Amino acid sequence: MNGLLAGCVSITSGCSIVEPYAAIIIGFVGSCFYVVGSKLVYAAKIDDPVDATAVHGFCGFWGLLTVGIFSTKEGIKSTYGLTTNPTTWGFFHGGSFEQLGMQLLGAILILFWTTINSLLLFFSIKYIIGFRKLPDSEDAKMLMEIEEELKMTKNGKELKPLLFSNVANSGTSQQQEDLELV
Repeated sequence: MNGLLAGCVSITSGCSIVEPYAAIIIGFVGSCFYVVGSKLVYAAKIDDPVDATAVHGFCGFWGLLTVGIFSTKEGIKSTYGLTTNPTTWGFFHGGSFEQLGMQLLGAILILFWTTINSLLLFFSIKYIIGFRKLPDSEDAKMLMEIEEELKMTKNGKELKPLLFSNVANSGTSQQQEDLELV
């Protein structure tokens, strides 16, 4: 599913100014960017369970660059209603590298803007209200009951559910007793 989204995100910025064959190439390469981006995010141990960073970040960056690679003079002229020929378009269709440079600059500025604002937001949340809290004992008991129903066995040996394995080591002794699972 994310491979399809990767292709869609990749073609979004240039959809009206590239040829259909280029859209197929852009989508295919975008899916490759997704696979590589997903592995990099996982290797960096970033918590991204739906791969939003790989799909929207990596593929969006690629998509912005594709305008400087695959855009056509005719596509730009008709999309933006120009009466004269545009001065820049994709180098793959005879344009210069100027459009690619502008797209790269824009993508880098978006990356910096997003990174700075995200860090400000996340650090503010972390220090003002915190990201995580210990569950109330009532919530913990309910989750323990659910986990009890979901217990699995391996080679006849009962496994300990992992949902509260990290929380159980960081709380008061009463909270640890409430979270004891097996």
